[in-house]
Amino acid sequence: DWRKNLFEYTESFDNSAWEKTNSSITSNGATAPNGTATADKLVANSGASLAFVLQNYPLVLGQTYTQTIFAKAGEVSWLQVAPSSGFNSGHQNYNLATGELGTNTSGIGNVASIENIGNGWYRCSLSTAAIATTIGRFANAWVGGDDSRLDSDGTVTPDGVKGVYIWGAQLEEASTASSYQP
Repeated sequence: DWRKNLFEYTESFDNSAWEKTNSSITSNGATAPNGTATADKLVANSGASLAFVLQNYPLVLGQTYTQTIFAKAGEVSWLQVAPSSGFNSGHQNYNLATGELGTNTSGIGNVASIENIGNGWYRCSLSTAAIATTIGRFANAWVGGDDSRLDSDGTVTPDGVKGVYIWGAQLEEASTASSYQP
């Protein structure tokens, strides 16, 4: 059963459809899960306490949304996926070195998963329901934040160089993720 991916420019995080906060994107910096050189590197700006890319989407009260992204450790081995405006939930941390779920803050009703798809890549998923009919913000890739384990050396020192590789973002009006649809 095919569902529509509600995100735009799902493999081009350098596109203006993706709002960058305290971050930069190096486009086509690694080989993506599909074998093409189209994976982007998300880098936290020097001194940033958190850094992410996001898209907004109109939400419907009570509708469950699932966001996914393919991610691979760079110099940073932790990624966060987080809905913000319009949700009663925090973020989910994903360990890209071990393939384990980390902290899920304020995750009322959140359902998260991490799937190893090979070659160091993981598909990170987070499902949660909207608590308002509003414009929601989906921070689909996030480095920094409040998890002290985000860097591979156990520290968070954003320097404008360290980052994670991301590719293939997806947003669906559903409680589970379907196959990736560009």
